[in-house]
Amino acid sequence: MFDDELEVFYSTEDFAVECTRSRPGETDVTFTAILATVDTEQFDAHAMLSKHRLQFPTAAADLAAQDTLRTVRINSAGVRAPAEVWRVMRSPEQVVDGAESIAYLKPDPEA
Repeated sequence: MFDDELEVFYSTEDFAVECTRSRPGETDVTFTAILATVDTEQFDAHAMLSKHRLQFPTAAADLAAQDTLRTVRINSAGVRAPAEVWRVMRSPEQVVDGAESIAYLKPDPEA
């Protein structure tokens, strides 16, 4: 749909991370995405919580609740940082007329 136009936003040379989705019985899928931590108000603004959010081109990956996701940051010199492991919390929400999706993650150190 907008793959060529979105490609510029998901460059690991800038701020995107390399992601690998793992699901039992299926081949791993690698794609790039933007990983962020966003603050949200909860309990009538009595608490501030941080949520880990992954935004990616919808056509790049089929994420589902309970998928394992590994993210790797690559610095400007091409050096790869150690992988972070996440669990997808629920099915992603589509945004930007469905061209992009947002998934919420939780750290999964046991995977």
